[in-house]
Amino acid sequence: MHRFKNSCFYHFLVFVFVTGLFVVLTNSGVVQASTEVSGVISSDVTWTVANSPYCFVDDVTVAKGVTLTVEPGVVLQLKQTVYSTDMVGRPTEGIVSHSLHVNGTLLADGNIFSTTYGTRISFLQTSTGSKIENSEFIGRYYVDVVGCSPQLKNNSFSGSVTFTLSEGSPIIHGNCFTGLDFISDAFITVDGGSPVISNNTITDDTTVGTFVFLTGTNTAEIYDNNISGNFDTSAVVISSGSPLLEHNFISNHNDVILPINAVGITIYGNSKPVIKSNTIANNKIGMVVFDSDGSPSLTVTGNNFEQNSQYNIYLGEEDTYGTTAPDIDATNNWWGTTDESIISQLIFDYKNNNNLGTITYNPIFSSHNPLAMPNASPNNQVPSSITLDDSTSQQVSTENQQTISQDWLYGIIVALAVVVIFLSVLLVISYKKQRFYSSHLKN
Repeated sequence: MHRFKNSCFYHFLVFVFVTGLFVVLTNSGVVQASTEVSGVISSDVTWTVANSPYCFVDDVTVAKGVTLTVEPGVVLQLKQTVYSTDMVGRPTEGIVSHSLHVNGTLLADGNIFSTTYGTRISFLQTSTGSKIENSEFIGRYYVDVVGCSPQLKNNSFSGSVTFTLSEGSPIIHGNCFTGLDFISDAFITVDGGSPVISNNTITDDTTVGTFVFLTGTNTAEIYDNNISGNFDTSAVVISSGSPLLEHNFISNHNDVILPINAVGITIYGNSKPVIKSNTIANNKIGMVVFDSDGSPSLTVTGNNFEQNSQYNIYLGEEDTYGTTAPDIDATNNWWGTTDESIISQLIFDYKNNNNLGTITYNPIFSSHNPLAMPNASPNNQVPSSITLDDSTSQQVSTENQQTISQDWLYGIIVALAVVVIFLSVLLVISYKKQRFYSSHLKN
């Protein structure tokens, strides 16, 4: 009878220990629940940290009139590992990326979006009031905005991202782009509408396409951005519309030999941009303007053109026979010097090719315009070199790693405490058993 009781007691202790350890590890994040999601979300729902990560096993669509709220700290895995076998029966695995389509409203703040390649996040005409803020995007994303006005603010993108903004008034604000893969086209393509693209930072030396390409009948506002990188052709391209570019730092320090491959801003077509109070520096050519399917009409004032190694403004399309360009009024800008002979040498226009228009640059600013920088800060100066900083894109993942490390430590401490208690109970039982048998032997 005593042995049976002791055996039951031992089994009970083992059960308590294992159960307690599982609870501890679960609470510490070592054993993590997950939720598989797919198909249409047809009623309001909140994705919680307790059920994170949310693993996409197919495309997910938020229906019209429905709100999906994602709690801070939730991880969205828009990729799926698919296990299979090859032709000879050996086990294989592959990664499939899934997409998120928003016809209703998506509210996400402080999340991690994880994928590998080809994931599409689309906001369609019936999407209203959607926001993604303070989140980290890992992998390759295509973000489509069609006739609506979502807000993507203070996020970090590592891997690559391509925005296509068609009509609507979306806000792309305060985002950081770093650690990017090669992209042959633009990060942001604007095709009509009135988007606001502000306070974003791209400081990456990977050779990529164009930061923003503007076409259609757009009235985009692009201001207070730090746009710096090895862009394949030009950091900003404007082919049509009436966009405003103000208070941006624009640098294309591409090291390709041909100067046309290191342009700050390219303007052509029927575009009518306002280029106002920007610092256009550290390019081979600060700005290129030419006729193509129309003649651009632009306002260029209050800008700092400096540290551009070949030309500040270049009229015409390089290496194109019969290229033409309009006259340009570029008065009231800073050219890095007050020496007019040097200013003239850094301008390519009629004096170089009589098919081209003339650039008028007098009167000139007598010194650097301190307001022509992101955030219009008088204390900002032109960087003599570009300092890479990917701390923003690492912030979310670093905090997550720190949290996991703390949870591991907590789990280990509690588990050790349970072990100590378990061993202490065993010692007490063993001691009582020895006394019991000793007393019986004496008798």
